Amino acid sequence: MLLGIRVVREGGGTPGLRAAVVRTALRLVDSLFGYLVAFVTVLVSGKNQRLGDMAAHTLVVRR
Repeated sequence: MLLGIRVVREGGGTPGLRAAVVRTALRLVDSLFGYLVAFVTVLVSGKNQRLGDMAAHTLVVRR
């Protein structure tokens, strides 16, 4: 909220508990090598998503 961003489902709407758990669990993978995995994934993905967002079918958008 402070940064003016929020997480939404790819089809619109609020993500549920399952999506939150998937995003959080994959943050461990994203954080490998000082978040290098997340950085590279965001660069090569078509929607600028990290692994957790791809798996949970979510997007981070500006408010």
